[in-house]
Amino acid sequence: MLTSHFSTIKGIVAAGLAMLVLGIPGLATGQAWPAKPVTLIVPFPAGGATDTLTRVLAQELQNDLGQSFVVENKAGAAGAIGSAAVEKASPDGYTLLVGTSSTHSIAPELPQDLIYDAHGGFTPIGLLAESPSLLVIAPNLPFSTLKELIAYAKANPLKITYGSSGVGSIPHLSAAYFAGSAGIELQHIPYKGSSLAYPDLKSGRIDLMVDAIITALPQAQSGNVRALAVTTAKRSALAPDIPTIAESGVPGFQSLVWIGLFGPKKMAPDTRNAINAAVVRALQADEVQRRFLELGVEAKPTSPAEFEKSLARESEKWRSVIKEFNLGAK
Repeated sequence: MLTSHFSTIKGIVAAGLAMLVLGIPGLATGQAWPAKPVTLIVPFPAGGATDTLTRVLAQELQNDLGQSFVVENKAGAAGAIGSAAVEKASPDGYTLLVGTSSTHSIAPELPQDLIYDAHGGFTPIGLLAESPSLLVIAPNLPFSTLKELIAYAKANPLKITYGSSGVGSIPHLSAAYFAGSAGIELQHIPYKGSSLAYPDLKSGRIDLMVDAIITALPQAQSGNVRALAVTTAKRSALAPDIPTIAESGVPGFQSLVWIGLFGPKKMAPDTRNAINAAVVRALQADEVQRRFLELGVEAKPTSPAEFEKSLARESEKWRSVIKEFNLGAK
């Protein structure tokens, strides 16, 4: 009897060991994500909108999952330093990158040698947020609608000037994209930052600018400039009374700043899906959505597949814009 019982125990132990060796689910040696603290790399300085929204997201994830989420700023080279650090990290889900349209849609298409592979070096996990830009004009211009401005620009090529925060910046590319889509020619006046352009816009020395809504909307609300349209496909929750460029005479137009989450390449699908599910839950939280709107962005939870399709569209769009305006697309 004792021998029989001992044999049974031996059989159970042997079966358990076999299951471990064969990797049968439920007895695998790995633990479900997250089993330890997760680091979110922000490739920009602390205090900016991307950094702040990442900290809001990290706190919600920590509350939901009961695990620490540490935000680490690795700024430098317009986001390249932090991006490269995550590209070289282990794809285990514990080092993630908060990337943007600048790091993963625009920078790869500009004439420069990146130290990271924006398209092939990462696992796209999901979109986090989108931020529209606002097309604003000098207060002395006689246009009350974007259609009127477009009509004038068509009759007077290169008479309308626009400012930006520099050649190759999102404000520059967005305005150039608008001009090309509307079939008009505008004259570009680059500045070293959009904030430096506003005094000239307010005084009428330049005519328009396409700038981030978080910066442009307060200028419009104070009367320094006038807002004619937002750049998103649909009206923004941040300024629901302002029409879109698409509904103002340029059908199909859309230009926005996006922020998304990436892991290193070769991340296991199960890990990616677990992270995505947690992020989607966090982005759907009322407090997170409220805080995001305060930062000038709208929470945009997506699946990994949806994010990949969006990345492809954005990269192709900016590749075409950069090529069309001779900015040296690859």
